[in-house]
Amino acid sequence: MLRILKSLVIVLAMTGVARAGSFDLFWADSGNGSVLFGNGRVERASLDGSPRETIFFAGADRPQGIALDNLRGQVYWTVGSSQPTIRRANLDGSGEEIIFQADLSESRPQGITVDAANGKLYWVDSNRRSVRRSNLDGSGIEDLVEVSEQSALEDIALDLVNGRMYWTDRTVGRIQSANLDGSDVQTILEGGLISQPFGIDVDPENGIDPKTWPRISERNRGVT
Repeated sequence: MLRILKSLVIVLAMTGVARAGSFDLFWADSGNGSVLFGNGRVERASLDGSPRETIFFAGADRPQGIALDNLRGQVYWTVGSSQPTIRRANLDGSGEEIIFQADLSESRPQGITVDAANGKLYWVDSNRRSVRRSNLDGSGIEDLVEVSEQSALEDIALDLVNGRMYWTDRTVGRIQSANLDGSDVQTILEGGLISQPFGIDVDPENGIDPKTWPRISERNRGVT
């Protein structure tokens, strides 16, 4: 059975939030894509893969991006469906709530990330073709960057040390960057240097310089 794992994150669990002193993996599983028998879900496990727990069952809806807020002990994820949403919950899946909802014709959140210290969410929207930001409760939405009509934005990562954000554009085949307020947009890689980038992350503590070659890895979807 084909299952698409769109995103995977690792968190060091904090005492009082999840299992004290343990490492947890959290991932968004888009499932088999069936309308009637869909099995999309958000799951977690220890680093050796056990015990494995489903913290949110999405059914026919398809979880896409996922991000963690360690300061508050919460997980955020995007869901692609006829009515796309951004949801959040505690790390054990309790307290699940919708913080953003829209019609598919208007919006489709994909990759998402958290600036926990400043209380902000950043995500890319493939239908609006924009990079967006909001408060952690989904209020105060801003469109920071708008891209070309040919674009299909997939994922986003923050470099909080240098005050930059990076995102991938699968259709155009491009990685771009901007300041956290959306100014100073730069194209980092495109054309023959890269094909269809999906997931992205940065390593700011080992020499990220927005004006030179960044430590960014092109990662395709994981299929099991």
